[in-house]
Amino acid sequence: MTRFGRLTRREALGAAAAGLAIRARAASPNDQIGVSIIGVGRMGHGHVERVLARDDVRIVSLCDVDQANLERAAQTVNRARGASPVQVEDFRKVLEADSVDAVIVATPHHWHAPIAIRAMQAGKDVYIEKPASHVFREGRLLVDAARKYDRIVQHGTQMRSSEVTEKADELLKRGIIGEVKTSKAWNCQLHVHRQAVPDTPIPAGVNYDLWVGPAPYDGVFNPNRYNRNWNWYRRFGNGDIGGDGPTTSI
Repeated sequence: MTRFGRLTRREALGAAAAGLAIRARAASPNDQIGVSIIGVGRMGHGHVERVLARDDVRIVSLCDVDQANLERAAQTVNRARGASPVQVEDFRKVLEADSVDAVIVATPHHWHAPIAIRAMQAGKDVYIEKPASHVFREGRLLVDAARKYDRIVQHGTQMRSSEVTEKADELLKRGIIGEVKTSKAWNCQLHVHRQAVPDTPIPAGVNYDLWVGPAPYDGVFNPNRYNRNWNWYRRFGNGDIGGDGPTTSI
């Protein structure tokens, strides 16, 4: 767990519940903290469920460029709370809302840093999914922004707080295993890459132009570069090294 900035009135919400570290600005410790979840696909929908498990947080809005994702997440909130939050397509509208104290960023990788930095500029605290940055330079910009705007930022490297990783860190610092000259990592997941498919029209209910955002855009839509498979394309994701690599780093 990585944090930048200082806690003021209340301690940050525990990472175990929602992977969320936010600064409370409420007058009373009993007031709920308003959260918006930006990107409510697979990982983002999981964050919706974890936030709903807390009674000190309320979901102010859900944000996604895919209407199907929004409707699914809204139904989940409605079943748990009996009311649906505001549904937003453009994350910039989320950042304009005074009722939002913090955001969870669970978009494709190429949007992580651009959204997180804009959120800090808007006075929001941020939980940002791994990897925090799509390219190296963005990581430094995130740190600089967190300090400049005095925000709390938590990065979704959950395994860094695990017992086994903390023990490894202890062994390294105590010098028990000696000088480390080489380290190796492996990934035991079995991935089957999709067969190439023709380009198709953009699906109904998807703002694909906004989804692409800062990434290079060749003017076409291909299903293989979109939902659940974008991580294998460098313009949008970082492959397994970006998905699982940061999770276990010490």
